[in-house]
Amino acid sequence: TRWIDYLMGCSLALLVCLVFQPTSALRRFQELAAASRESEPPELSAELKALLPSAREEALWLGQGARFEALLGALPGSGAPGGPEARAGSGPRGPTGAKG
Repeated sequence: TRWIDYLMGCSLALLVCLVFQPTSALRRFQELAAASRESEPPELSAELKALLPSAREEALWLGQGARFEALLGALPGSGAPGGPEARAGSGPRGPTGAKG
């Protein structure tokens, strides 16, 4: 019966992955970021800003934190380290990166 329990647990985990994968905040963020880079002028939309916290957390959980931060840094108006505002010293955290 242990193997049946194991098989049922694996099946449940697979089912959860298949159900929740289409609603991935990270995937939606990447799609919107690609569209944002192609627009004239490129800008960070309100939907991208709303998805940012959950997409960042999802990227960290999946081991894609560095890649996500690089994507975020390439977006204008993101205030991310390495982004245009951070290089100019006018991001939300100022030139030192410290809050307030």
